[in-house]
Amino acid sequence: MLYEISAMQVVRPHGNRKTSISEVLPLFGERLRKGERTKLRIVEVATRLIAKKGLHNLTYEELARISKSSRQLIQTYYPNRDRLFEECIKLGRYQFQKFVVDALERATTPKEKLDTYLEKTLQWVDENREKVANIIFFHHLCALDPGHKALNTGHADIGSQRLTAIVVGLRPELPMGEARDLAKAIQNLIMGNLYCLVTEARDLKTVRQLAKHSIGALLRETLH
Repeated sequence: MLYEISAMQVVRPHGNRKTSISEVLPLFGERLRKGERTKLRIVEVATRLIAKKGLHNLTYEELARISKSSRQLIQTYYPNRDRLFEECIKLGRYQFQKFVVDALERATTPKEKLDTYLEKTLQWVDENREKVANIIFFHHLCALDPGHKALNTGHADIGSQRLTAIVVGLRPELPMGEARDLAKAIQNLIMGNLYCLVTEARDLKTVRQLAKHSIGALLRETLH
């Protein structure tokens, strides 16, 4: 299947059981059959074209030519541009999740995990501007479309759960509800800073420092 994944694990904050991310988010996998590789190539090309020209300027003719596929095949897989765009978002989210989770597995302490989460998130954003531009546009569409909003909420919840597990390690004395709220606040701070990185004339070093200062202040506030 296109959404298979093997070794990505995440600790769920409400228990000790390790759960494959593929159980909570449909993801593009790494062991793909020929037809699945074709889909992946189509989605990768569509991602670049949408970031460059916008969703409404995407044509199936150009997509077919660049991806070396036929228009008929593309429309069989993705009968409308909204469906294709959702696949672009899922692919970008998967690649981001894998990049961060692989790094988190090498971190040992909760502090190191939080630093790693921030660093790798900003690094991925800095290196994948096209995918992030599409995600920002997708967030705009979420305000208009309940289906998009539901998909985005599912993605955001996974990041929030991962951060909650880190927060529990940092602040084990916090009630679970407060730990979840703190994790969501950290997530929102990181999102705001990555938007700044992509949409403003800021460099990665500056944004990293701003994010670290903001998160540090938020964590210090929980000590009082």
